[in-house]
Amino acid sequence: GGAGNDVFIIDSSLDRIFDASGTDEVRANFMVFLTDANFAAIENAALLGSDNLNLVGSSSANVLTGNTGNNVIMGGAGADTLVGGAGADTLFYGGSSAAVNVNLATGRTSGGDAAGDVISGFEGVVGSAFADTLTGGAGAESITGGAGRDVLAGGLGRDTFIFEAMADMTTNANTTDVIMDFRRGQDKIDLSTIDAISASIPNDAFLFRSTAAFGTNAAGEIRFQQVNNAGTKNDFTLVFLDTDADRAAEGVIKVMGLHNFTAGDFIL
Repeated sequence: GGAGNDVFIIDSSLDRIFDASGTDEVRANFMVFLTDANFAAIENAALLGSDNLNLVGSSSANVLTGNTGNNVIMGGAGADTLVGGAGADTLFYGGSSAAVNVNLATGRTSGGDAAGDVISGFEGVVGSAFADTLTGGAGAESITGGAGRDVLAGGLGRDTFIFEAMADMTTNANTTDVIMDFRRGQDKIDLSTIDAISASIPNDAFLFRSTAAFGTNAAGEIRFQQVNNAGTKNDFTLVFLDTDADRAAEGVIKVMGLHNFTAGDFIL
């Protein structure tokens, strides 16, 4: 490219672009990583077609736009403009070096890699390894806190709160993740990525035990316990996870409000 703001439409990840001036954009029908040396001089990127592709920005202020497929878009550092477009798109902050605050309903962002970002058109968000605050919008969203003590809210719609590892939670109700607005019969808590039996090789599913105590004969169980404090806003329900066949829980999730959970509230 020459002087000015150029648009490069490419069809191979091996293509290399040389352009040191202007604000330039690459458009491609494959995954684009602006951190790659081939795109070192490019500020913006847009995905073409309808394939499910990832799009990753650089440390600069990027404009990243998804296609009609299901995209995962990571802006990285810098005040980015991130547009999911059509499809079920996920905003990814897993690489942030500090906690993020992201609201898919209002588009407001702050903290870590989210600072200064302008976001639109996303149906899911993945937080950092720190204490994030993640809020969904009016549709059906997926909310993934990751490690750290996260505060999660789905908003309206049929939302899924995803826990991918036991490290995403603690064993202490005061320091673990909190789901603020779970709606029974509508929302789900997804534990399917976690191996329910830590000593086994396959990814086992959890067994729902309702309010029954854990035993010592079987691993891979979950149960819940209501905590009815003074004042409705102070009530919460704890979901305990057992992965090693003892009576103690290896993890707990705090859900605000009093819930009579059934197995149907979970993806086990």
